[in-house]
Amino acid sequence: MPTQTATAAQAALLLDPRRRSLLSALMAAPPAGISVAELARELGTSLRRIHYEVGKLEAAQIVQVASVEPRAGRAVRRYRMPAPWFIPFEVTQAATLEDFLAAQILPRTAGMVRLSSQFMLEKQPEWGYWLRPDTLHLGSRGGPPMRHILEGEPFVSSIGTARLTPARALELKRRLWDLLTEFEDDDAAGEDYTLSITLVRGQLE
Repeated sequence: MPTQTATAAQAALLLDPRRRSLLSALMAAPPAGISVAELARELGTSLRRIHYEVGKLEAAQIVQVASVEPRAGRAVRRYRMPAPWFIPFEVTQAATLEDFLAAQILPRTAGMVRLSSQFMLEKQPEWGYWLRPDTLHLGSRGGPPMRHILEGEPFVSSIGTARLTPARALELKRRLWDLLTEFEDDDAAGEDYTLSITLVRGQLE
């Protein structure tokens, strides 16, 4: 299917993080489409809210009616959304590329912090930071760092600095991509895990 290029009006709808789950469900819909009632059940959202959102997306020509299912009374319209979409920075309201990135990254970062804290509190009630020269590590009052406390759990959270040559930095990047490719969609019956990886030259304070 050809790539869809967003207009300014479409970009505003497509880049709202609150619609990500709805957009994903519409793009993953079968060729015959998915109904508003099915979307509401899948997303755990009210029927009224989904009707409103799908109506806005249809008016903006982001979603389309894939089929109409005859039924006594009112026919059921089934929707789907073509994919993929390209959303140019130039058509958004972001003043700079930094603003453009922040609008998508920061809400997800806040969500990852929320999920991380919930998981950590389930495993241990007391947490704190250990500050040493050039390091700041999460751990317990007894001293073990987080990676030891949660060693047997599928959970990692770390921001650090590595001194690398450009060649070694490229090698690290290659290995990370290989790992992501290996584990991406590894088991359709598995659970969802949120993963964020960033490697960039420079040091954060």
